Amino acid sequence: MNMKAKTNLVLATAAAALLWGSVANAAPLSSVTGRWSIIGNQHSGFLDLAQSVGTAACRDLNGTIYPGTTASGAVRGYYCPATGHIAFARKNASGVEIQTWVGNVSDAVSGLPFRMGGTFHALDAAAGSGAVGEYHFQGQR
Repeated sequence: MNMKAKTNLVLATAAAALLWGSVANAAPLSSVTGRWSIIGNQHSGFLDLAQSVGTAACRDLNGTIYPGTTASGAVRGYYCPATGHIAFARKNASGVEIQTWVGNVSDAVSGLPFRMGGTFHALDAAAGSGAVGEYHFQGQR
C-alpha cells in the first residue's frame, strides 16, 4: 500500500471514529414540544405538539395536526423521552378518533435536525386517503 492510500485510510478511520463518537453519546430528545414538519402518506404539513412536564417515564402530549387546513385535527397521546417512543391519536371535528400514529423520535445529535418516523393507522375511510389501512409518516424539527 502506498503512502497516499495509507493516509486516506487513516483519515477515513479517524472520521468514522469521530462520527461514531457523536452518535454513541446521543440520547433521545427530552421534549418533542414545538412545530414539526411532517409527511403522512404523502400529505405534507405541520404537527404542533405540547408535552407535559414531570418525572413520569412517558409524558402526555396534546396538539394539532395539519393546523390551519381543512385536514386540521386535535391530537392526544404520549412521548417517552428515555426511549424516543411516540404515540398519539388524531380526532376529527366531532372528537372521534380517526387515526392512530405510532413511531420513534431520533436521538439528538448536534448539528442535525430532530426526526421522527413511524406508521399511522387510518380507522375511518374519510380520514385521509379515503381508505382504511396502515401508512408511513415522517417528520423533522
